[in-house]
Amino acid sequence: MKSHVLETVTFSLQPGTDEAAFIRAANDASNVVKAMPGFIRRRLAKGQDGNWIDVCEWADDASAQKAAETFHTIPAAQPFCGMIDMTSAKMAHHTIAHSS
Repeated sequence: MKSHVLETVTFSLQPGTDEAAFIRAANDASNVVKAMPGFIRRRLAKGQDGNWIDVCEWADDASAQKAAETFHTIPAAQPFCGMIDMTSAKMAHHTIAHSS
């Protein structure tokens, strides 16, 4: 049985980014992610320090890797990506070992 994979991306926004506009862009980008094979769910959260985390759950590692390779190239995702300070972005993939 394949284990689901969590993809985490931590980042900060480009200086001067309007957070309401960022959330709207994130919503539009969610439509892109939802259409990708293996997608299960996505959550976006802002930390008390002002940094963000984007967490997607994928059916398997292959789906997570393919999404990571292609997401930023899709035109509907580019406004969202353009608001992120890419020098701050850190992505990781984690195989789910337990869920409750």
